[in-house]
Amino acid sequence: MLTRRSRLLFYSLHFALALVASVDAQWVHKPSLKLVEDTPGLRHEVFDSTAMKEKVGYSVVVPPTYDEGDKRYPVVYWLHGGGGNECSSVFTSKVWLKLYASAEVEEVILIYPNGFRSGYMDHVDGKVMVETMVIEELIPRIDQRFRTIANREGRALHGFSMGASGALKFAINYPELFCSAVAYGGGAIDLEKTKRQFVLDILKRNLNADLEMIRHNNTYHYLERNHEAVRQRGIRFLLICGEKDTWLDTAQSFHAVLTEKRISSELRIVPKVGHQLAPLIDAEGASATKFQNTVFAQ
Repeated sequence: MLTRRSRLLFYSLHFALALVASVDAQWVHKPSLKLVEDTPGLRHEVFDSTAMKEKVGYSVVVPPTYDEGDKRYPVVYWLHGGGGNECSSVFTSKVWLKLYASAEVEEVILIYPNGFRSGYMDHVDGKVMVETMVIEELIPRIDQRFRTIANREGRALHGFSMGASGALKFAINYPELFCSAVAYGGGAIDLEKTKRQFVLDILKRNLNADLEMIRHNNTYHYLERNHEAVRQRGIRFLLICGEKDTWLDTAQSFHAVLTEKRISSELRIVPKVGHQLAPLIDAEGASATKFQNTVFAQ
């Protein structure tokens, strides 16, 4: 029979292991067997992130012809919504696979990073550094491990909700890295002027409401600084949002600002749809994929 001290040690160890597993689950979420079976070309990889100081997972969907030769492919980084993981948005690859089969678009490599609830930000405490992880670690890693077109003409961003904000921020903050961004379920938010309590809570939690950090993550700030470079490089934007989405105003506002600065932007509003990715993909996923195909071709 275990003594009281032994029981305490046992339960402490059990709790510690459970806590480690819980933390790991935030940043490494392996695909289910069903997802693997339903997604041709799906691969899952894990790497030791220096920025994050832990292992981080990501999913890759390579195109049907990837293993047949030495061709290089453009890359789409697909950023999931808040609380998701590297498997949450992999279902979107079905749209690409269907269009490959009908020869309506050229093949690409799809990358699904794990952003959990990061806001695709570097947090003030230095423990969550997802922006640095994606930009400085994941992109070079993908270009090294896969046959990519490793320049901005062959690299794009798509995302939903939190991922939409991340995609727009990255495209505007790093115009030398990307040629386009497709944002589902909202647009960029002016973090220095917002009154939305939901956003203010995120800024408090992630950035401790630090004004310098807020400005660093404010896409509107970088748009003011980089709009000429964005326009000159011909970076194109597509915003897709549901008619009933409470974040529709952010898509409309950001589209208006992009248009005012003579940056190529298109806004598509899906009738009778709220803040849901699957209906947006059903309605506009194919057209967004064709949009991306056109950008890569140009």
